[in-house]
Amino acid sequence: MSFSKTKLSGLIILSLVAISACTDAQKDSVADTKQEALVELEKAKDKSVELANDAKESAGDMYDDAKDSASETYETAKEKTSDMLDASEEKAAELKASTAVKLKEACIATKKKLGKDPKDCE
Repeated sequence: MSFSKTKLSGLIILSLVAISACTDAQKDSVADTKQEALVELEKAKDKSVELANDAKESAGDMYDDAKDSASETYETAKEKTSDMLDASEEKAAELKASTAVKLKEACIATKKKLGKDPKDCE
């Protein structure tokens, strides 16, 4: 029986060594996986920061474009309004002159019909 106990003891020791070796390999595998996961997380963080910076820059560009467009629209509207005002003033002056001529003609015609001197119509 001694031989069996020795054999059994040897088998137990061999089993413990094998289990120990498996555990070390598993620990190494877990450590490697953990390291790989940390590397991937770092990459993901860097990519997120890059995307956030790109979005921020894009938003800034869009704001600048909108601001420029609004400024251009304002200037265009201002110019058109000024042109319309100038045209209205010119038309009013033309109408005023035309009305003055017609009033003078009407005054002269009326004075002639009444037999009066049309010199007062000027």
